[in-house]
Amino acid sequence: MKKRIIVLSILIATLLSGCGSSISQEDYDSKVAELEKVQKELTELKTQNAEKGMSEAGAKAWATESFGEAAQIIIHDKDLYINVPTGFTVSEKSIEALWTKILSGLSLYADYYKMNPEQLPYDSVTIIVLEEETGLDMLSCQFLKNADGSFTQNAAMINISDFNKIAPYLSKAIK
Repeated sequence: MKKRIIVLSILIATLLSGCGSSISQEDYDSKVAELEKVQKELTELKTQNAEKGMSEAGAKAWATESFGEAAQIIIHDKDLYINVPTGFTVSEKSIEALWTKILSGLSLYADYYKMNPEQLPYDSVTIIVLEEETGLDMLSCQFLKNADGSFTQNAAMINISDFNKIAPYLSKAIK
């Protein structure tokens, strides 16, 4: 899009400078109309990007506060996905700390939601945690939003190769 604007701007500048030849009023008007159209498209694209950034701001603020700067968000329709890339291992203390962090994060989400529901309009939140040493999915939990902004756990998925290690730790942490 930017390249198109630059090319059109150079073309129009060249045509307007004369370059030893004249252009017809019709050609001039056509190029001006085309440039105006491209400028309008660029403005619309900037507006869409700004709106997207504003709609993601609440989710990004919550994810950063709950899971740290490395947390990444992906929004798909009314579903929010949080990728937590580092900090947890397959150990009892780490799984307990992770579960505490998830519950704390969901409580904070509910608080944010009560203050600004339009900033967090998601029907589900899925938290995906990567195991620190391997970088592979260790655990993911999906939560569905209730009417008051709180969440109910819908599903938990554990990497099959770590299932026998993680399940007992997770079971203990959930109690």
